[in-house]
Amino acid sequence: MKNILIYLILFCFFQCTPRHKGIEDSGYLLLLLQNNAGGRAGSSVLSLQKIDPLNYSGSCLDSFFGTTARNYFSIMALSLRNSNIERHSVSEATCSSFGFRSFGPRKKTEFGIEYSFYDCGPLTVACLPSAVQATGF
Repeated sequence: MKNILIYLILFCFFQCTPRHKGIEDSGYLLLLLQNNAGGRAGSSVLSLQKIDPLNYSGSCLDSFFGTTARNYFSIMALSLRNSNIERHSVSEATCSSFGFRSFGPRKKTEFGIEYSFYDCGPLTVACLPSAVQATGF
């Protein structure tokens, strides 16, 4: 009888304790989902690398779902990655205004953030001077 009571208590203890569901909340998701209510939030994120003095390679992200371009740029700390050969910027203009093609494939991050992705470079479409100037080269 005493053993049954001990097993019953242990059974209730393990059944009633909350279980971790495997969701890691590192804080990124909450920060990305915050929406900047004040002012315009930015429409695109540009990232370019200098290959040589005349050629560049890079990408542009726009049409964000789940956050804004400015929040994505801030959370990913892209401004800290700027150097003489690599530059990142956030712009009010869309990627198509920088010469990227009209429709880019949709990509989704592990945090559920979706965006349209465009690329430029010597092997695809050349990066236009407007994109180069927008990143600060």
